[in-house]
Amino acid sequence: MVARSVLVEHQVAALKQIRDVIAKHDPAAVEELRLLLPGGAIPNSIRQPDEVIMVLAKSVAVLAELVDQQIEAGKPRPRGRPRKEQPSEAGKAEDE
Repeated sequence: MVARSVLVEHQVAALKQIRDVIAKHDPAAVEELRLLLPGGAIPNSIRQPDEVIMVLAKSVAVLAELVDQQIEAGKPRPRGRPRKEQPSEAGKAEDE
């Protein structure tokens, strides 16, 4: 069985990686995460499991927003001139 200290080290390392990714794309969200935590430090999962869950949930929400923005930015935009609108039946009657 793996020691708890090793698990905590891996959790803290993973949370730091998530924080670094978020900081690269959305620095305001990192500040928001810091405000959630007393002292701005990553909580210990053994002593403060609720705080770790809260940070993970907020981090996942921010990452989901970033992914959504990337997907929206990656959608192809219509190219060329806009299509002409087809004249309606009422428009044809006015022309005659």
